Amino acid sequence: MGNAKDEYQLTAATDLRRKAEELLQAKAVQELPPRNEDETKRLLHELQVHQIELEMQNAELSRSRDALEAALERKGDRGGFAPLEANPP
Repeated sequence: MGNAKDEYQLTAATDLRRKAEELLQAKAVQELPPRNEDETKRLLHELQVHQIELEMQNAELSRSRDALEAALERKGDRGGFAPLEANPP
């Protein structure tokens, strides 16, 4: 059974996907198909590079979120609601 955080992330990802699909449909851009195999290969390469870039950005965002959550948990363990230190020891 997943926890509330996992369910929230799944819902957020689903909503983002749905919105992206709607925006793509709204654009209704009619581009010409690739003219030859070389153009197809170039476009495929560009899409694969972009996908890897997005995966790297997603991993970095996940690491940042995890670090922030850990910092908030540590701060909560000490009690109080004081702001986080800019340069913790």
